[in-house]
Amino acid sequence: MTTVTTTVTAALISSLNILDDITVSSSFNKTATVAIVCLLIGMIIVATLVGNLLVIMAVLLVRKLKIQPANYLFVSMAFADFCVGLFVMPIALIDLLTDRWILGGVVCRFWTSADLTLCTASIVNLCMISVDRYCAVSQPLRYAAQRTRQRIFCYVIIVWILSLIVSISPLVIWPAKSTEGKCQVIQNPVYQIYATMIAFYGPTCIMIILYAKIWLAAKRLSERDRLLTVGTNGSVNGTSLAKPHSPASLNDPSNRSNNNNNNNNLYHYHHHQQHHHHRSPAILQKIPMVHTNKFHEKSEGKARKTLGIMMSVFVICWLPFFLLALLKSQGFLPPNWLDHLALWLGYSNRFVECFV
Repeated sequence: MTTVTTTVTAALISSLNILDDITVSSSFNKTATVAIVCLLIGMIIVATLVGNLLVIMAVLLVRKLKIQPANYLFVSMAFADFCVGLFVMPIALIDLLTDRWILGGVVCRFWTSADLTLCTASIVNLCMISVDRYCAVSQPLRYAAQRTRQRIFCYVIIVWILSLIVSISPLVIWPAKSTEGKCQVIQNPVYQIYATMIAFYGPTCIMIILYAKIWLAAKRLSERDRLLTVGTNGSVNGTSLAKPHSPASLNDPSNRSNNNNNNNNLYHYHHHQQHHHHRSPAILQKIPMVHTNKFHEKSEGKARKTLGIMMSVFVICWLPFFLLALLKSQGFLPPNWLDHLALWLGYSNRFVECFV
Protein backbone atom coordinates (compact mmCIF):
# COMPACT_ATOMS: atom_id res chain seq x y z
CA MET A 1 0.00 0.00 0.00
CA THR A 2 2.81 2.32 0.91
CA THR A 3 4.57 1.51 -2.32
CA VAL A 4 1.44 2.31 -4.36
CA THR A 5 0.91 5.58 -2.50
CA THR A 6 4.50 6.58 -3.07
CA THR A 7 4.21 5.79 -6.77
CA VAL A 8 1.01 7.83 -7.16
CA THR A 9 2.51 10.76 -5.25
CA ALA A 10 5.59 10.69 -7.44
CA ALA A 11 3.42 10.65 -10.56
CA LEU A 12 1.42 13.64 -9.33
CA ILE A 13 4.57 15.60 -8.53
CA SER A 14 5.96 14.74 -11.94
CA SER A 15 2.72 15.91 -13.58
CA LEU A 16 2.82 19.19 -11.67
CA ASN A 17 6.40 19.76 -12.78
CA ILE A 18 5.38 19.16 -16.39
CA LEU A 19 2.48 21.59 -16.02
CA ASP A 20 4.83 24.19 -14.58
CA ASP A 21 7.15 23.71 -17.54
CA ILE A 22 4.24 24.10 -19.94
CA THR A 23 3.05 27.24 -18.13
CA VAL A 24 6.53 28.76 -18.19
CA SER A 25 6.93 27.81 -21.84
CA SER A 26 3.53 29.29 -22.69
CA SER A 27 4.35 32.48 -20.80
CA PHE A 28 7.70 32.72 -22.58
CA ASN A 29 6.06 32.20 -25.99
CA LYS A 30 3.48 34.87 -25.23
CA THR A 31 6.17 37.33 -24.18
CA ALA A 32 8.21 36.57 -27.29
CA THR A 33 5.13 37.01 -29.49
CA VAL A 34 4.32 40.36 -27.89
CA ALA A 35 7.92 41.50 -28.34
CA ILE A 36 7.93 40.51 -32.02
CA VAL A 37 4.58 42.23 -32.64
CA CYS A 38 5.76 45.41 -30.90
CA LEU A 39 8.97 45.37 -32.94
CA LEU A 40 7.18 44.93 -36.27
CA ILE A 41 4.51 47.53 -35.53
CA GLY A 42 7.15 49.90 -34.16
CA MET A 43 9.03 49.58 -37.45
CA ILE A 44 5.81 50.30 -39.38
CA ILE A 45 5.14 53.41 -37.28
CA VAL A 46 8.70 54.74 -37.64
CA ALA A 47 8.76 54.02 -41.39
CA THR A 48 5.40 55.78 -41.78
CA LEU A 49 6.59 58.87 -39.91
CA VAL A 50 10.00 59.11 -41.57
CA GLY A 51 8.85 58.27 -45.09
CA ASN A 52 5.98 60.74 -45.17
CA LEU A 53 8.01 63.47 -43.47
CA LEU A 54 10.64 63.10 -46.20
CA VAL A 55 7.95 63.44 -48.87
CA ILE A 56 6.63 66.65 -47.28
CA MET A 57 10.12 68.14 -46.87
CA ALA A 58 11.12 67.23 -50.42
CA VAL A 59 8.15 69.03 -51.96
CA LEU A 60 8.38 72.07 -49.69
CA LEU A 61 12.16 72.52 -49.87
CA VAL A 62 13.16 71.39 -53.36
CA ARG A 63 12.29 74.21 -55.75
CA LYS A 64 11.87 71.93 -58.76
CA LEU A 65 9.16 70.02 -56.89
CA LYS A 66 7.69 73.04 -55.13
CA ILE A 67 6.80 74.88 -58.34
CA GLN A 68 4.69 71.97 -59.61
CA PRO A 69 1.16 72.48 -58.19
CA ALA A 70 0.16 68.81 -58.50
CA ASN A 71 2.76 67.85 -55.90
CA TYR A 72 0.68 69.51 -53.19
CA LEU A 73 -1.74 66.60 -53.48
CA PHE A 74 1.14 64.38 -52.42
CA VAL A 75 1.87 66.76 -49.54
CA SER A 76 -1.76 66.52 -48.43
CA MET A 77 -1.69 62.72 -48.58
CA ALA A 78 1.68 62.53 -46.83
CA PHE A 79 0.42 64.87 -44.08
CA ALA A 80 -2.60 62.63 -43.48
CA ASP A 81 -0.40 59.52 -43.38
CA PHE A 82 2.10 61.21 -41.06
CA CYS A 83 -0.69 62.12 -38.63
CA VAL A 84 -1.95 58.53 -38.73
CA GLY A 85 1.50 57.36 -37.69
CA LEU A 86 1.74 60.02 -34.99
CA PHE A 87 -1.72 59.96 -33.40
CA VAL A 88 -3.62 56.86 -34.52
CA MET A 89 -1.16 53.97 -34.74
CA PRO A 90 0.29 54.28 -31.20
CA ILE A 91 -3.21 54.13 -29.66
CA ALA A 92 -4.07 51.22 -31.94
CA LEU A 93 -0.97 49.42 -30.66
CA ILE A 94 -2.11 49.91 -27.05
CA ASP A 95 -5.54 48.57 -27.99
CA LEU A 96 -3.88 45.55 -29.60
CA LEU A 97 -1.76 44.71 -26.57
CA THR A 98 -4.53 45.02 -23.97
CA ASP A 99 -7.50 42.72 -23.56
CA ARG A 100 -9.95 45.60 -23.13
CA TRP A 101 -10.14 49.35 -23.76
CA ILE A 102 -8.42 51.14 -20.87
CA LEU A 103 -8.05 54.72 -22.13
CA GLY A 104 -11.53 56.07 -21.44
CA GLY A 105 -14.34 57.57 -23.50
CA VAL A 106 -12.65 60.86 -24.47
CA VAL A 107 -9.61 59.14 -25.95
CA CYS A 108 -11.93 56.64 -27.63
CA ARG A 109 -13.82 59.41 -29.43
CA PHE A 110 -10.59 61.19 -30.37
CA TRP A 111 -9.02 57.99 -31.70
CA THR A 112 -11.97 56.90 -33.83
CA SER A 113 -12.56 60.41 -35.20
CA ALA A 114 -8.89 60.91 -36.07
CA ASP A 115 -8.73 57.45 -37.62
CA LEU A 116 -11.79 58.06 -39.79
CA THR A 117 -10.70 61.55 -40.86
CA LEU A 118 -7.07 60.80 -41.66
CA CYS A 119 -7.54 57.41 -43.33
CA THR A 120 -10.37 58.77 -45.48
CA ALA A 121 -8.26 61.82 -46.40
CA SER A 122 -5.37 59.60 -47.46
CA ILE A 123 -7.54 57.43 -49.70
CA VAL A 124 -9.47 60.33 -51.25
CA ASN A 125 -6.17 62.16 -51.84
CA LEU A 126 -4.97 59.14 -53.79
CA CYS A 127 -8.18 59.31 -55.81
CA MET A 128 -7.63 63.01 -56.56
CA ILE A 129 -4.10 62.23 -57.73
CA SER A 130 -5.55 59.74 -60.22
CA VAL A 131 -8.03 62.39 -61.44
CA ASP A 132 -5.19 64.89 -61.87
CA ARG A 133 -3.06 62.39 -63.79
CA TYR A 134 -5.93 61.38 -66.04
CA CYS A 135 -6.68 65.02 -66.93
CA ALA A 136 -3.00 65.60 -67.66
CA VAL A 137 -2.93 62.62 -70.03
CA SER A 138 -6.32 63.07 -71.73
CA GLN A 139 -6.13 66.88 -72.15
CA PRO A 140 -2.44 67.75 -71.91
CA LEU A 141 -2.51 71.22 -73.47
CA ARG A 142 -5.75 72.48 -71.96
CA TYR A 143 -5.13 71.02 -68.52
CA ALA A 144 -1.56 72.33 -68.41
CA ALA A 145 -3.00 75.85 -68.39
CA GLN A 146 -5.69 74.94 -65.85
CA ARG A 147 -3.37 73.05 -63.50
CA THR A 148 -2.81 76.02 -61.22
CA ARG A 149 -1.99 76.08 -57.54
CA GLN A 150 -5.48 77.39 -56.79
CA ARG A 151 -7.09 74.46 -58.60
CA ILE A 152 -4.98 71.92 -56.72
CA PHE A 153 -5.81 73.61 -53.42
CA CYS A 154 -9.49 73.26 -54.31
CA TYR A 155 -8.89 69.52 -54.77
CA VAL A 156 -7.25 69.40 -51.34
CA ILE A 157 -10.16 71.27 -49.72
CA ILE A 158 -12.65 68.83 -51.28
CA VAL A 159 -10.61 65.92 -49.91
CA TRP A 160 -10.69 67.18 -46.34
CA ILE A 161 -14.36 68.21 -46.47
CA LEU A 162 -15.34 64.68 -47.52
CA SER A 163 -13.12 63.25 -44.79
CA LEU A 164 -14.74 65.44 -42.12
CA ILE A 165 -18.21 64.44 -43.33
CA VAL A 166 -17.29 60.80 -42.75
CA SER A 167 -15.83 61.42 -39.28
CA ILE A 168 -18.11 64.11 -37.83
CA SER A 169 -21.41 62.36 -38.52
CA PRO A 170 -20.72 59.40 -36.19
CA LEU A 171 -19.30 61.79 -33.61
CA VAL A 172 -22.52 63.83 -33.58
CA ILE A 173 -25.22 61.32 -34.53
CA TRP A 174 -23.72 57.96 -33.53
CA PRO A 175 -20.91 58.68 -31.04
CA ALA A 176 -18.14 56.13 -30.67
CA LYS A 177 -18.59 54.14 -27.49
CA SER A 178 -16.40 51.97 -25.32
CA THR A 179 -18.75 48.99 -25.00
CA GLU A 180 -17.82 45.58 -23.63
CA GLY A 181 -14.24 46.72 -23.28
CA LYS A 182 -13.93 47.78 -26.93
CA CYS A 183 -13.65 51.21 -28.55
CA GLN A 184 -15.35 51.32 -31.94
CA VAL A 185 -17.74 53.35 -34.03
CA ILE A 186 -21.30 52.16 -33.62
CA GLN A 187 -22.06 49.57 -36.29
CA ASN A 188 -25.07 51.31 -37.82
CA PRO A 189 -25.76 49.82 -41.29
CA VAL A 190 -26.77 53.17 -42.84
CA TYR A 191 -23.64 54.91 -41.62
CA GLN A 192 -21.33 52.06 -42.58
CA ILE A 193 -22.70 51.93 -46.12
CA TYR A 194 -22.31 55.62 -46.88
CA ALA A 195 -19.02 55.93 -44.96
CA THR A 196 -17.38 53.00 -46.74
CA MET A 197 -18.66 54.26 -50.08
CA ILE A 198 -17.04 57.68 -49.53
CA ALA A 199 -13.90 56.38 -47.85
CA PHE A 200 -13.09 53.34 -50.00
CA TYR A 201 -15.46 51.79 -52.52
CA GLY A 202 -16.22 54.99 -54.45
CA PRO A 203 -12.60 56.22 -54.67
CA THR A 204 -11.36 52.73 -55.50
CA CYS A 205 -13.77 52.32 -58.42
CA ILE A 206 -12.80 55.77 -59.74
CA MET A 207 -9.08 54.99 -59.45
CA ILE A 208 -9.37 51.62 -61.17
CA ILE A 209 -11.30 53.14 -64.09
CA LEU A 210 -8.98 56.14 -64.48
CA TYR A 211 -5.75 54.18 -64.14
CA ALA A 212 -7.04 51.67 -66.69
CA LYS A 213 -7.66 54.55 -69.10
CA ILE A 214 -4.22 56.02 -68.34
CA TRP A 215 -2.61 52.63 -68.92
CA LEU A 216 -4.40 52.18 -72.26
CA ALA A 217 -3.57 55.74 -73.35
CA ALA A 218 0.11 55.23 -72.50
CA LYS A 219 0.10 51.96 -74.41
CA ARG A 220 -1.44 53.63 -77.48
CA LEU A 221 1.09 56.47 -77.37
CA SER A 222 3.94 54.00 -77.04
CA GLU A 223 2.68 52.01 -80.02
CA ARG A 224 2.20 55.15 -82.11
CA ASP A 225 5.70 56.39 -81.28
CA ARG A 226 7.13 52.99 -82.13
CA LEU A 227 5.48 53.09 -85.56
CA LEU A 228 6.73 56.63 -86.13
CA THR A 229 10.24 55.54 -85.25
CA VAL A 230 10.08 52.64 -87.69
CA GLY A 231 8.93 55.05 -90.40
CA THR A 232 11.71 57.55 -89.77
CA ASN A 233 14.61 55.12 -89.57
CA GLY A 234 14.94 54.76 -93.34
CA SER A 235 14.78 57.02 -96.41
CA VAL A 236 11.54 57.85 -98.15
CA ASN A 237 11.38 59.56 -101.56
CA GLY A 238 14.93 60.81 -101.35
CA THR A 239 14.48 62.16 -97.85
CA SER A 240 16.56 60.88 -94.96
CA LEU A 241 16.54 61.73 -91.29
CA ALA A 242 19.77 62.04 -89.38
CA LYS A 243 21.64 64.23 -86.93
CA PRO A 244 24.65 66.28 -88.04
CA HIS A 245 27.85 65.33 -86.30
CA SER A 246 31.02 67.16 -85.57
CA PRO A 247 34.12 65.79 -87.33
CA ALA A 248 35.45 64.51 -84.02
CA SER A 249 32.30 62.57 -83.28
CA LEU A 250 32.26 61.08 -86.77
CA ASN A 251 35.76 59.75 -86.32
CA ASP A 252 34.95 58.22 -82.90
CA PRO A 253 33.39 54.75 -83.33
CA SER A 254 31.95 54.78 -79.82
CA ASN A 255 30.13 58.05 -80.53
CA ARG A 256 28.76 56.69 -83.78
CA SER A 257 27.40 53.63 -82.01
CA ASN A 258 25.69 55.73 -79.35
CA ASN A 259 24.09 58.32 -81.64
CA ASN A 260 20.90 56.33 -82.10
CA ASN A 261 20.18 56.51 -78.37
CA ASN A 262 21.32 60.09 -77.74
CA ASN A 263 19.63 62.09 -80.52
CA ASN A 264 18.16 65.38 -79.37
CA ASN A 265 16.97 66.65 -82.76
CA LEU A 266 16.20 65.25 -86.18
CA TYR A 267 17.17 67.20 -89.25
CA HIS A 268 15.62 67.07 -92.71
CA TYR A 269 17.93 66.96 -95.67
CA HIS A 270 17.11 67.36 -99.33
CA HIS A 271 19.23 65.33 -101.77
CA HIS A 272 20.02 67.18 -104.98
CA GLN A 273 21.52 64.18 -106.73
CA GLN A 274 20.27 60.66 -107.12
CA HIS A 275 23.56 58.93 -106.23
CA HIS A 276 25.23 61.61 -104.09
CA HIS A 277 23.80 62.88 -100.81
CA HIS A 278 24.85 66.49 -100.34
CA ARG A 279 23.36 68.48 -97.44
CA SER A 280 22.04 71.90 -98.39
CA PRO A 281 22.35 74.47 -95.58
CA ALA A 282 19.63 76.61 -97.14
CA ILE A 283 16.94 74.03 -96.58
CA LEU A 284 18.15 72.56 -93.29
CA GLN A 285 15.07 72.31 -91.11
CA LYS A 286 15.12 71.47 -87.42
CA ILE A 287 12.17 69.30 -86.41
CA PRO A 288 11.29 67.69 -83.04
CA MET A 289 12.81 64.34 -82.28
CA VAL A 290 10.62 61.34 -81.69
CA HIS A 291 11.92 60.03 -78.36
CA THR A 292 11.29 56.41 -79.05
CA ASN A 293 13.89 53.76 -78.55
CA LYS A 294 14.35 50.71 -76.45
CA PHE A 295 15.05 52.80 -73.35
CA HIS A 296 11.83 54.78 -73.84
CA GLU A 297 9.79 51.61 -74.31
CA LYS A 298 11.26 50.19 -71.10
CA SER A 299 10.35 53.43 -69.27
CA GLU A 300 6.77 53.24 -70.50
CA GLY A 301 6.54 49.62 -69.42
CA LYS A 302 7.98 50.46 -66.02
CA ALA A 303 5.46 53.29 -65.53
CA ARG A 304 2.54 51.01 -66.37
CA LYS A 305 3.94 48.33 -64.07
CA THR A 306 4.26 50.86 -61.23
CA LEU A 307 0.62 51.89 -61.64
CA GLY A 308 -0.44 48.27 -61.50
CA ILE A 309 1.63 47.56 -58.39
CA MET A 310 0.36 50.68 -56.62
CA MET A 311 -3.29 49.86 -57.22
CA SER A 312 -2.81 46.19 -56.33
CA VAL A 313 -1.08 47.02 -53.03
CA PHE A 314 -3.76 49.58 -52.17
CA VAL A 315 -6.63 47.15 -52.76
CA ILE A 316 -4.89 44.26 -50.96
CA CYS A 317 -4.17 46.42 -47.91
CA TRP A 318 -7.60 48.03 -47.51
CA LEU A 319 -10.18 45.64 -48.95
CA PRO A 320 -10.24 43.22 -45.94
CA PHE A 321 -10.84 46.09 -43.49
CA PHE A 322 -13.74 47.60 -45.44
CA LEU A 323 -15.30 44.22 -46.12
CA LEU A 324 -15.28 43.54 -42.39
CA ALA A 325 -16.75 47.00 -41.76
CA LEU A 326 -19.82 46.12 -43.84
CA LEU A 327 -20.10 42.62 -42.40
CA LYS A 328 -19.90 43.84 -38.80
CA SER A 329 -22.71 46.31 -39.46
CA GLN A 330 -24.87 43.30 -40.40
CA GLY A 331 -24.16 41.50 -37.12
CA PHE A 332 -21.06 39.50 -38.06
CA LEU A 333 -18.59 39.25 -35.17
CA PRO A 334 -15.07 38.48 -36.42
CA PRO A 335 -12.44 37.13 -34.04
CA ASN A 336 -10.25 39.78 -32.46
CA TRP A 337 -7.13 38.63 -34.30
CA LEU A 338 -8.86 39.04 -37.68
CA ASP A 339 -10.16 42.48 -36.74
CA HIS A 340 -6.69 43.67 -35.70
CA LEU A 341 -5.02 42.04 -38.70
CA ALA A 342 -7.34 43.83 -41.15
CA LEU A 343 -6.78 47.15 -39.37
CA TRP A 344 -2.99 46.91 -39.37
CA LEU A 345 -2.91 45.67 -42.93
CA GLY A 346 -4.64 48.91 -43.89
CA TYR A 347 -2.26 50.96 -41.75
CA SER A 348 0.73 49.30 -43.42
CA ASN A 349 -0.33 50.85 -46.72
CA ARG A 350 0.77 54.20 -45.24
CA PHE A 351 4.47 53.46 -45.50
CA VAL A 352 4.19 51.21 -48.57
CA GLU A 353 2.93 54.23 -50.57
CA CYS A 354 6.16 56.09 -49.80
CA PHE A 355 8.32 53.40 -51.39
CA VAL A 356 6.11 52.43 -54.33
